[in-house]
Amino acid sequence: MLDTKTVSSNFFIARQPIFNRRLETVGYELLYRSSEVNQANFSDGEQATIQVLLNTFANIGVEKVVGSGKAFINLTQNFITSRYPIPVSPSQVIFEILENCSPNEQTMEALRHLRRRGYQFALDDVVDYEQVIPYWGLFKIVKIDLSKISSNRLSTLASILKPHHIWLAAEKVETLEELKRCMQLGFDLFQGYFLCQPRVFQEKRVDTSRMVILKTLLKMREADVSFKEIENLIAQDVVLSYKLLKLVNSAYYSFATKIKSLRQAISLIGIHRLQGWMVLLLMASIENKPHELTNIALMRAILAEKIAQSLGEKQTDPFFLSGLFSVLDALFDMPMEKVITSIPLSAEIAEALISHSGKPGKVLNAILASERENWDELLQLGLQPHVINNIFFESFIWTTTLSEEIHER
Repeated sequence: MLDTKTVSSNFFIARQPIFNRRLETVGYELLYRSSEVNQANFSDGEQATIQVLLNTFANIGVEKVVGSGKAFINLTQNFITSRYPIPVSPSQVIFEILENCSPNEQTMEALRHLRRRGYQFALDDVVDYEQVIPYWGLFKIVKIDLSKISSNRLSTLASILKPHHIWLAAEKVETLEELKRCMQLGFDLFQGYFLCQPRVFQEKRVDTSRMVILKTLLKMREADVSFKEIENLIAQDVVLSYKLLKLVNSAYYSFATKIKSLRQAISLIGIHRLQGWMVLLLMASIENKPHELTNIALMRAILAEKIAQSLGEKQTDPFFLSGLFSVLDALFDMPMEKVITSIPLSAEIAEALISHSGKPGKVLNAILASERENWDELLQLGLQPHVINNIFFESFIWTTTLSEEIHER
């Protein structure tokens, strides 16, 4: 059997208040922390954002972290372009667009889409007007790093931006003189050690069982799935059940009455939104593993399904599931033969995963060959090159727009 035991540990998150001109707290920038020492020690931006989202909205509770204020959270390129889901409401979050974000057309269109859904953005670490131009019309706030800009350039930048009714936020305010200077220049928001250092939250955490998450994700994909079926799966893991109930009872959802049952919670949160949380929990629960494995699994799954459809197969679920489970050996560091003993799979899917036999197995083998730039296996399935091109393009779009699909209701 797979080792799906929960492991006790602590999780940490830091918040630094953001003040208005009256020095009232209007929000907090939320920062990943790996220990109670006020240090990040995290080189992976995506994982840092995932942990901040989970710790704030599912573990601690957004109302405890930011109260009635806004949560300022870094948004990396992969979140912007929907490679990873954003299962949080726009109501209490402002996403910070990082300075290393590439302002290409794909990014701009993704930001416009998120803007139409109600999300607000702040440009982070701005020190020059040229950084602002590509994002014009998409952001509400410009955050200017005082440690990286001279007094003259600061004055010039503020004079250019203020007439456009853009909120100016001063980052790294270290002295009273810097605060007064920014006040005189018309800045709206202020953040820095002079006002308040980040405070670290520390709470106990028990990591959620990966297998329960995987099984729940698969079950939610079924067209006729019932809330009772999902409830029965989630109930197998007490931590997952606790997190779900805590989430729906938080100020994030603001339901009038306390939600006491899993089935009630699932019906209120919605299956699509629940899928988003599950994907994030799965990626976050796998330590020392590249989270790109999750995207590879999703890409293989939809490729296999679309290839099966093109070949005239009526039952495509075995193809989808074979692609989805094809990375489990890498995720769990054990042979595929041992992995599948813990999952109730049909003989057809098990054979596809172990020996690449049967129709789903042949399709999976062709997909794996294509990843090595060997296209002969796909052609031998009987597909024309233009059909293969269309399948890969549609599958890529499906994978990169997973966030949008998760949030549809």
